[in-house]
Amino acid sequence: MKFNHRVDRVKIGLDDDGDTFVRVDLSLRVLDAQEFKLNVEQVAAGADEVFAGIQTFLKLPKNAGR
Repeated sequence: MKFNHRVDRVKIGLDDDGDTFVRVDLSLRVLDAQEFKLNVEQVAAGADEVFAGIQTFLKLPKNAGR
């Protein structure tokens, strides 16, 4: 949950299957090219930050499964 406070405009969490998600809720009524680009950049930044924060938990030991 700490990631939600670090990145503007996006929501970060776990879905019902345990998958990590990064998303943004938009109002299409006010969406122009500049706003769209800003939101895509925010989602990308959020995904990068979450990955950096959890990647050590995603790696398997070298001898895993042997």
